[in-house]
Amino acid sequence: MGDLVWNELTYSRTLEVLHNPCYAGAYALGRTRQRKLGSGRRTTRKLARSEWSVLLRDLHPSYISWEDFEENQRHLYGNNWRTRGSQGTTPPRERTGAAAGPRAVRGVRQAHGRTLLPE
Repeated sequence: MGDLVWNELTYSRTLEVLHNPCYAGAYALGRTRQRKLGSGRRTTRKLARSEWSVLLRDLHPSYISWEDFEENQRHLYGNNWRTRGSQGTTPPRERTGAAAGPRAVRGVRQAHGRTLLPE
């Protein structure tokens, strides 16, 4: 069996975890579809939750509740200018004063530039 290797938690990996229903104790299958293009390349697209093949909530112990997971999804969607377009606002990159404390998405805390998962 292979060795366990720990790496620095990246922004993209954090988003993968936060968007994964497994984080909220659910099992999901068929969240994406792949299609082969005429050039031989493959393209992958994410599906709406209503199009997933399987979604079984509360299947195993979770880090956060399903309600918190759905609230996080709304926050993440609202913060993503690519999916949201020009509507709404993006969070500020630099904060000062009282707002400069750790910013939290339920289940994840940020401190000193590092993202920490709950214990």
